[in-house]
Amino acid sequence: MAFPYKHVLIFGATSGIGEALAKQLFHACKTVVVTGRREENLQALCSGVPNAHYRVHDISDHGSIPAFATSIVTDFPQLDCIVLNSGIQRGFDFAHPETVDLAQIDLEIDTNYVAYLHVLKYFLPQLLKQPKAAVVAMSSGLALVPMARAPNYCATKAALHQFWLSLRVQLKECDYLPSDR
Repeated sequence: MAFPYKHVLIFGATSGIGEALAKQLFHACKTVVVTGRREENLQALCSGVPNAHYRVHDISDHGSIPAFATSIVTDFPQLDCIVLNSGIQRGFDFAHPETVDLAQIDLEIDTNYVAYLHVLKYFLPQLLKQPKAAVVAMSSGLALVPMARAPNYCATKAALHQFWLSLRVQLKECDYLPSDR
């Protein structure tokens, strides 16, 4: 089955799943824009690929998302798919509360869940203008079957899963999502 979208933005493409997905989509899409925090990784990924573009961006910096979205939509007005793949996983042991770093917990929640909602707010207007568009949010089986070592990560993925179920209903009720999906 061919990938139906031609102008894709991938968040979290500096390594892992995001990087591997970008390499596959370079061959299937007209435009692939990759983003993440590590410019050297993005440069290496895009090197020698004519339809590849990159933008350095930290998705956990919520205040920067509106300007980032405006810039992307201006530069790539045919954008028809975004892939939300950014994420971090930290281990926390609440049996030893003195070891728990609340700033790291906040960062994990902001990166894995809250940032996705900010991105949606600013990119959905563009995507809803397209005849066919998609938002892909990477989750994890840990949303449904948690791992004790990373309770907050599992909770962020569970929250994302529940949000996505509700979003699908909202978009369907507003006729943004075909009923056969």
